Amino acid sequence: MRILWFTNIPLQPLLDHWKRNVTGTGFWMHALIDPLRQHPEINRMGVVYAGTDCRDEYIEINGVDYYTVGKSHIVQRTGLGTRYCENRYLQTFVDIIDRFRPDVIHIHGTEYFYGRLRIDNLTNVPTLVSIQGIMSECAKHAWGDRTRLEMLPLINAWEVMRLFPTFRIRSNFQNRAKREKKMIRSVDGVIGRTTWDKAYTWSVSPSTKYFHVDEIMRDEFYNFEWNLDSCRKHRIYTSGRLTLAKGMHIFIEAIAILRHGFPDLDVHIAGGGTPSSEHRYLIKQIQRLDLAEVVHFTGWLNGSQIVNELQDAHVYANSSFIENGCNALQEAMLMSVPCVAGFAGGMSTTLEHRKTGLLYPRGNAFMLAHRIKELFENDDLAISLGKSARKKAQERHAIPKVMHELMGAYRSVSQGGNG
Repeated sequence: MRILWFTNIPLQPLLDHWKRNVTGTGFWMHALIDPLRQHPEINRMGVVYAGTDCRDEYIEINGVDYYTVGKSHIVQRTGLGTRYCENRYLQTFVDIIDRFRPDVIHIHGTEYFYGRLRIDNLTNVPTLVSIQGIMSECAKHAWGDRTRLEMLPLINAWEVMRLFPTFRIRSNFQNRAKREKKMIRSVDGVIGRTTWDKAYTWSVSPSTKYFHVDEIMRDEFYNFEWNLDSCRKHRIYTSGRLTLAKGMHIFIEAIAILRHGFPDLDVHIAGGGTPSSEHRYLIKQIQRLDLAEVVHFTGWLNGSQIVNELQDAHVYANSSFIENGCNALQEAMLMSVPCVAGFAGGMSTTLEHRKTGLLYPRGNAFMLAHRIKELFENDDLAISLGKSARKKAQERHAIPKVMHELMGAYRSVSQGGNG
């Protein structure tokens, strides 16, 4: 079987070839490429990536064909000429498909325009799409719980110079949502991992096949286990983009509440990226709440550094307004770290309340604070939830299981598609 992937990020072998560090997200794809290319049913693997950080190029690395397609920075930033450029990129994709001759096309994510390959009938190769985030739901929570009016104070010189990127987030998601629904109706199958994305797929296209396929985590997280005795008491670790959609302002409010009862509170926030209006908003919030000595931004961390942070943490917390299956949460669970997460999207599939962690009502700062307080004050509960979470995560992310699920999806669509 010949499998051709379309990805939103360059995979690690390509980054190594470019002599760049692996940053950002998508680690499940990095982790999956080697087991897949070595599978006895896979004759050849190909990967297509289109981005502003590359040019048109073909290279073979470890028996995998990598095709990169350069995108315009101007179009990416302004949106001007998007349709014209997408048509040019799509023709390049068609040429790659004709050259590679795949048995199955696998599109990772509904965010990009790759889905137009089937929407516009540019190929009849059996095609699967993995749901990473649901665009219509992302649009609803693009600014977390803030309205457009409440976002107006974020307008500054940075926003003006970049043509108001924070204010265009919602409309960008809305445009992607329209294409996403067409994509789901046009492909031969959808890959998901939570009840949430399964329900969404069914609501959009009841006749489209749905396949449950979990993800492989990075090696580091399978090999280390958290221990209450060696962690730093009352330290909280969280990660993700520093945005309102990720509920970072709710998280900071919860920290301010917790500080009253835990004066030694220590908070580490990993992630970030390019400074933004939302990032500046969070910094001001921290200063206003007198939390500058409590909250520490680590910046982007690699896998081994995250392992160290999780081993030191007393609790991992996730405050996002919108998630499908959160990989950062799953990594913490795999290491048996006591976890708290908001009841949002697919999080209740990932984490079962009072069995493998604690859930709280999304957007509620005092309930987030209370859940963390429970784990701080109840060692038996923290240990029990952590051990149960590790067992569940080890089952969910076992490499043979994930490969079995994925190959089953590939076989199904290659042998008959959507009927």
